[in-house]
Amino acid sequence: MKLRSGLISISLLSILSSTAQESSKAKLVFNGVSLYTGVLSHQGQVGSLSDFKKLAKGSELLETDLTGYDVNSLFYGNESGSIGGVNVHFKFVNDQKVDQKIFSSMRFGISLADGRNLSKSYSKSEDFRVDTLTSSRSGEEYYVDSTASQNLYLDYSQSQVFLSAAYLIGSNPEERFSFFTGVGLMSGIAIDASTYISKSNSSYTENSRSINDELTREYNSKSEDEYFKNKMAFTMIASIPIGVDFRIGTVRKFWKGSHLMLEYQPSLYYYSIPELNTSTMTTASIWSFTYKFQF
Repeated sequence: MKLRSGLISISLLSILSSTAQESSKAKLVFNGVSLYTGVLSHQGQVGSLSDFKKLAKGSELLETDLTGYDVNSLFYGNESGSIGGVNVHFKFVNDQKVDQKIFSSMRFGISLADGRNLSKSYSKSEDFRVDTLTSSRSGEEYYVDSTASQNLYLDYSQSQVFLSAAYLIGSNPEERFSFFTGVGLMSGIAIDASTYISKSNSSYTENSRSINDELTREYNSKSEDEYFKNKMAFTMIASIPIGVDFRIGTVRKFWKGSHLMLEYQPSLYYYSIPELNTSTMTTASIWSFTYKFQF
């Protein structure tokens, strides 16, 4: 983690220092708006039962006796959630540069992201024989087998709103294809943080063979849910945008100004959970698809 953080920091500083002199004497001119949608993925965090008791105070479902339950390892991988927003774009114009090959710009925007930040799951399954039936005709025995399952699912998630800024450098955006990279920072708050607790009990019963030589099956399920509102939290993302820009048209004004962009952002993702007095810094990635209209 420290090595990745250091490499990203060095890259950010290198890009900024190498382009600062070129853009310092240039004018900043508004030249476009864009809408984007994408996916934010980050390393999932597994909470403890005591964590969730702090996040969901008064929960009756968390008083479940978990003796014999297994911890579900499903939530040890990456977590993914949606992200999207709107940006405004500004280009640096330097009248002294005629044969310009590297173009720099700024973009500012507002974004909304949803994702799961903490999770845990417990499960237990038992097989047992419910009954034994005896045929009155042949005296043959028929078995009634059942499987009972209990599951407890714990989830803490945040809906986050960000204000963002990015400094970008790239090839000529007037070309049909152009490429760009840069540095970006998103800072925001979790406007809707909540904890979700769900408990389910299910049973599956099967007669090994019924009296009329047909298998019979029966499934029953019952679930209980609880929701808890949590405190507002601070969050931040530092990233390196890397993308390709496709200009749709070259003749008509509207299509000349229309651009489609595919972008990848390796990132450092920070978020806090006030109830636990904790903050987490982890690696993340953002994949996004953008429509931009350039004036």
